Amino acid sequence: TPHQQLIAQGAHLIVADGCAACHLMRAGQGIGPSLASFAGHHVTLAGGHRLLVDERFLREALRNPRKDPINGYDPTPMIRAVERLHLSSRPQQIAALAAFIEQIGPEPG
Repeated sequence: TPHQQLIAQGAHLIVADGCAACHLMRAGQGIGPSLASFAGHHVTLAGGHRLLVDERFLREALRNPRKDPINGYDPTPMIRAVERLHLSSRPQQIAALAAFIEQIGPEPG
């Protein structure tokens, strides 16, 4: 299906673009939050606000990682990666990455 193709594209981008180095580590060991326990969970932003990591949050974080950094993580590596990959001008890649991240999150309840 087109959605499965989007997920596969996102999986490819996670590896090819180097995202896995910071995000596919065991919880607590990565530079960024582990994607395996990210989507479908609540995070606390640097400003103290708590929210659910859903597709909307993922897409916005990929477009503009400066806007709402996650508490406990330095946003600089993510900001640099988004700029290097020109994600703000690549909605298809953002959609693919968000689809993959959501797919590896918990099952909907």
